[in-house]
Amino acid sequence: MKNIIYSILACLALFAQALKAQDPVFSLPAGLQVTAGETFEVKMSVDSDLTPHNVLAYSFAFSYNASLLEIKDLQYDPKLQNFSNVNNTLQAGKLTLTGASSSKAEGSGTLVTITFEAKAGGTAPLNFITGECILNEGLPNASYLNGSISIANKPLITLTPNTAFLARGQTLQCNVSGNGTAPYSWGVTNPEVASVSASGLITALGHGTTKVFVEDAAGLRDESDGLIKVTALSLSLPVDLQEWQGWELDIPVNATGFDLLNVVSGQLTLTYRTDVLQFVGAETSGTILENSSLSAGEVKGGQLNLAFASTSPLTESSGSLVVLRFKVLPGATASTTLNFSNVLFNEAIEAFTINGSFSPRILPILSISPPAATMVAGDTLIFTASNGHEPYTWSTSDERVARVNEDGRLIAYEGGVTDLTVSDAVGAITSLKNIKVSDMLVYFPSDTLEKINSLTLTPCRINAVPLARPAVSSIEGEISVANTNIKLLDIFTEGSLTEGWQKIITRISEQRIKFYLAGATPFSRQGAAFYVSMELMEGFKEYDRSDILFHNLLINEGTPIPMLINGSLEGKLFTNRDKTIHLGESTGELFVPESEEGTISKWQKRKRIPGQIMQWIDLNFTSRQISDIPDAIGEWEYNVLIDGASVKVANITVIPVPDSPVSLRAEPKNQDSGSFCKEIRLYPNPTKGSLELDLKQEYQQIVITIINISGQSIAEHHFNHQSVVRFELPGPAGVYFMAINAENRKTVIKVIKNL
Repeated sequence: MKNIIYSILACLALFAQALKAQDPVFSLPAGLQVTAGETFEVKMSVDSDLTPHNVLAYSFAFSYNASLLEIKDLQYDPKLQNFSNVNNTLQAGKLTLTGASSSKAEGSGTLVTITFEAKAGGTAPLNFITGECILNEGLPNASYLNGSISIANKPLITLTPNTAFLARGQTLQCNVSGNGTAPYSWGVTNPEVASVSASGLITALGHGTTKVFVEDAAGLRDESDGLIKVTALSLSLPVDLQEWQGWELDIPVNATGFDLLNVVSGQLTLTYRTDVLQFVGAETSGTILENSSLSAGEVKGGQLNLAFASTSPLTESSGSLVVLRFKVLPGATASTTLNFSNVLFNEAIEAFTINGSFSPRILPILSISPPAATMVAGDTLIFTASNGHEPYTWSTSDERVARVNEDGRLIAYEGGVTDLTVSDAVGAITSLKNIKVSDMLVYFPSDTLEKINSLTLTPCRINAVPLARPAVSSIEGEISVANTNIKLLDIFTEGSLTEGWQKIITRISEQRIKFYLAGATPFSRQGAAFYVSMELMEGFKEYDRSDILFHNLLINEGTPIPMLINGSLEGKLFTNRDKTIHLGESTGELFVPESEEGTISKWQKRKRIPGQIMQWIDLNFTSRQISDIPDAIGEWEYNVLIDGASVKVANITVIPVPDSPVSLRAEPKNQDSGSFCKEIRLYPNPTKGSLELDLKQEYQQIVITIINISGQSIAEHHFNHQSVVRFELPGPAGVYFMAINAENRKTVIKVIKNL
């Protein structure tokens, strides 16, 4: 009995398993391939006959990618025609199907056909929402197989660029991209406006608009919808314009096509950098707008607005619409573009525009040489300019003080301060500030040789006062010496220009005094203003030096203005055998003083140059008397060594040999060479380097040889057919000789050069 029961249970289990294996399977297609833009059908089907399952109601739901797919239609198979079928697509990306009937569904295969449109390329899954899928009220059970669709991108060709704004006559190259099939065919919708070649080159022909299209070998056509606009009007500005800082420049607005469209009005805006350009004005003379009324104005922010109106249409085919004048700002260094905007004619017609550009030319930085100057009235100094563009233009800020000619020659007239300004051909400018001009020199002699252990009178010299300046009626200030072995004693006026004046002396120290001189007999001529008395004390030896210095010197309480030149002196041992000879002459007999006894080992000589100690030159003499011929101009010292001690014998001064003992004088033309009437003049003396020689008449040939204190010729100047010549004295401060030869009339003049 038990075996029978077990057999029945086993059969029931096998029957149940068989029933389960026959549950229906519902599916959506997998691996379906379509192309974007294509409409296609998707079938939901069942794999087995539904008849045994007694299906009287159903509910199915599945999801899809709404960005890739769009449901266009839905059809029910005849198997479900007796059902009250309802579909719900209200939720994007989800389809719900429901139905019920009094008669059961029969058969297998397709149940529903859904029509989709592929919207874009990609993979679109179709997934049953199993929780919402049910047959009857839960039985029979069912299985669900999802599907998927592979969507290929639609073949596409794209034309670029598909929009443009062209001027008549311009061309534009268009290109095709995408997955079209060559060859391509090109075309335009308005052939009167533009043409297109087989390679896609557009040529603008006339005013208007057109579309350009392209089609491939399979008939695929670009779907762009851009317009090509062509205008008969064009405006352009020059590019790479340049002008100097501070200059003005004219910029033409070039135009074409104004004879075609009956233009009677227009407007435009031009923008630029206001730190580079400044609008000056608009010029219509000789332009297309010559007979039109024009308004133009610059507004804040570098914007120029221009508008015009004409009583009759413009007729010129090309030319300058208008010429705009700008100023390049002096400090401009940056470049700027010149950009059109708001260009419109007859309130509706656009114009093709080409923007311009501008860069300022940077002015050179001028240099003036010499870079500083201090002058005395009557002085002449030549200045030169460099780094600029010739010609140069010179000027002074105060022509009462000094004037300058076109060659840069500055002539000082009277005391004061002036600026010297030079500008070049392109407007670069620079100034030499505060050139001080004094009315005259006030100076102590330089490098005077004074007898040691003695009292000296050193002149304070003054040059002539310019005619326009007041005569000297008072002098005050301080004087000092730099060597403590010199004592300042007093100021003497006897025999000077201040003779008879009131004098007040205040001693500040042994080496410094304060003085005040005033009188009722003012003077303007040159000469010794006064003399300074000094004592060279025992400690001041031969070759010792001292500067003689001015402090706070004031003339007439401020006018005229003096240029002060400090002096210097040097101690010297004089002998009663000192003499002056000409170059090439013998010293004559030089004797050892009888008071000097002992053995003579040798004689020595050397050049004496103030401020320097030269080396001795040994002479092969041991006798007590000799003679010698110095071989150079200047002062020579002769010493003898007696028992090893140096004893000075003589100081011999050698000067150049003149051809005639008579100083050179100017003579009237055609007069005998032996007839003289006026002295020549070499000034200023002392000088800072610039000299002027006035010969009083013209000479055919003039030769000036400059000789230093050592007798060396250091420079030579040649002049032809002149009466007044100017030249520079080279070399450091010191004593020089000017050997002047004018048509074999010769003389030698001593000149002192100061710093």
